Order: sequence, then structure tokens, then C-alpha cells
Amino acid sequence: MVIPFDEYGTAIERQAGYTELSLHGIGLTELPESIGTLTQLRVLDLYQNRLTTLPETIASLTGLQKLSLRANEFTELPEAITALTGLQSLNLSISLFIFRLSFCLF
Repeated sequence: MVIPFDEYGTAIERQAGYTELSLHGIGLTELPESIGTLTQLRVLDLYQNRLTTLPETIASLTGLQKLSLRANEFTELPEAITALTGLQSLNLSISLFIFRLSFCLF
């Protein structure tokens, strides 16, 4: 069953109290802006999708400790990722990278 993209956004908003969210291998090509509403998240697993970038709203997840972006197709990461001050683990392995980082992560 294929879930339309706008339904992913609505489904994400319903996860407001969650501390861990796995969207592993569901074929996402973009992450809904509503991801920024999940301010309680500590772990976000986006492994094995088709993401090419992240929404700027990712900056709202300041308590995020672990972010898995492995096995995606990134062309850029937003500068907003630097706002993830609690981030302890960022996994970008097995990703196709055709971009440059114009900011410092650490």
C-alpha cells in the first residue's frame, strides 16, 4: 500500500509525544515540514529512503541525539542541521553525496 505524501505529514503530527521515530525504508523522497513539530524526539531513523535534502524545520529538534540518514540520495543538508545541539550521532554512511557542506557541524 502506498501512502500519499500529505498523509505522511498528518501521520507525523500525530506522533507528538514520541521520543523515537523510524521511517526506515518507506521510499520517502522528501520529509514533511511537520517533522519540526516532534520536539520530543531523541532518535530519528530515516535509513534507506530516497531523500535528497531535509526541511529547514529539522532545526526545531534540538533534543535530537541520534539521526540516521544512511542509504539516501542527499544533494544537500540544510544549515539548520547545525541547530541540533544535542546531536551525538549522525550516520550518513552508504549515502550518495553530490553536495558540499558550507557550514561547520562541530
